[in-house]
Amino acid sequence: MIIAALAAGSYAFSASAQDNIEAVLGDAATQMEDSSADKPQKKNHSQYWTNSFRADLNIDQTALSNWAAGGDNTIALGAAIDASANYAKNKDYWNNRLQLDYGFLYASSKPILQKNKDRIYLQSKYGRQFADNLSVTVDFSFRTQFSQGFNYNTPGNLADIEALYPDRSQLKEKKRMVHQAWLDSRDVLSNWLSPAYTTLSVGIDYKPAKWLNISLSPITGGFVIVESAETNLAGKSLRETYGMKRIDNVPDIAEVPFQPASSFRSAKFEFGAQLKIDANVSINDVFSYGTQIVLFEDYLKNHRTNPCPRINWDNKINWKVAKFFSLSLNVNMIYDDAIMIFNEKDGLEKARLQIMETLGFGFTYTIASKK
Repeated sequence: MIIAALAAGSYAFSASAQDNIEAVLGDAATQMEDSSADKPQKKNHSQYWTNSFRADLNIDQTALSNWAAGGDNTIALGAAIDASANYAKNKDYWNNRLQLDYGFLYASSKPILQKNKDRIYLQSKYGRQFADNLSVTVDFSFRTQFSQGFNYNTPGNLADIEALYPDRSQLKEKKRMVHQAWLDSRDVLSNWLSPAYTTLSVGIDYKPAKWLNISLSPITGGFVIVESAETNLAGKSLRETYGMKRIDNVPDIAEVPFQPASSFRSAKFEFGAQLKIDANVSINDVFSYGTQIVLFEDYLKNHRTNPCPRINWDNKINWKVAKFFSLSLNVNMIYDDAIMIFNEKDGLEKARLQIMETLGFGFTYTIASKK
C-alpha cells in the first residue's frame, strides 16, 4: 500500500511539473514572436533594385500597283530597346539606363538598303540626398551609333533602268552598274565611335516632383571621339567635319583646303558646365511622354567662333493601343556649332539644327519590377 501511494504521488508530481514547463516555454515563445514583430524586417539586397526592359519592333510596308500618283514600294524595319536598372537605399541611389535604336529602309527605286535610324545612349548616375529634393550627384553618359551612315548623291534609280532596258540580260547588268554607282557616289557621315560623346560630371540634382529632375553640373569633363579616318568625295575627313583639333605641325588650312584625316586628332577633350532636365509624364496606363534636354558649355572653346552651347533634346511619346502593340513617336534634335553641315538649297556649309523623327507602330514587350 505504501509503495502504491508513493508511485501515485510521484506520477502526479511529474505530470504537474511537465504542465508547468510547457506553460513557461509557451510564454517564452509568445514573447519572442512579439519582440521579433516589433523589430523592422531586414530587406533583401535585391529589394533595393527596380528594373525595367522594353523592346519594340516596328515594320512598315507600302506596296503600289498601277498607282497614278507615283511613289515607291517601301519596307522599313526598326528595333529599339530601352532598359533601366535603378538602386535606392536610404539617401543613396544609383540610376542606370540604356537606349538602343536601329532601323533600315528599302525603296524599290533605290538599289541600296539605307539606314534610317541608329543610336546608342548609356547613362549612369549616382546620387546622395542631403536635403529635401536636393542631392549631390556624379553622372556619366556615352552616346554614339552602331555603323556607317551615308549621304547618297542619287546617280540613278532602278525604275529608269527598267524602262530603258527591256532585255532582261541587259537589265541585270545595268542594275549591277547602278548599284555600284550608288556605292561609289555616297559620302560617309558617321561610323562606330565617329562621333562618340563621353561626359563625366559632378553637380547637384533638384527634384521638385516625381516626374521632373533638374541637374546642374558646373564641373563636367569629357571627350568627343572621331575614330574613323574616312573622307567624303570632296576630300574632307570626318575628323574635320566634327571639329577635331588640327595637329600643330601640319600646313595652314588656307594653303591646303581639305587636309587629310591624319592632320586632325581623333579625340578632343572638353571641360565645362552642363545643365540636364529630365521629365517623364504618364497621363494614364497607356499614354506616356518623356523628354531630356542637355546643354553643355565648353570653357575651353573659342567663344567668338562658337558662341552657343551644344544642345541635345530627345523626346519620346508612347501610346499603348493593345497589350503587345503601341504607337511611338521619337524626335531627337542636336545643335552643335562645331559641326559644319552643307545644304544644297543655300549652297552654304554652316552649323545647323539636326533633327531625326521616327513614327512607328509595332510589337512592344515590357518587363518591369513590381513596386
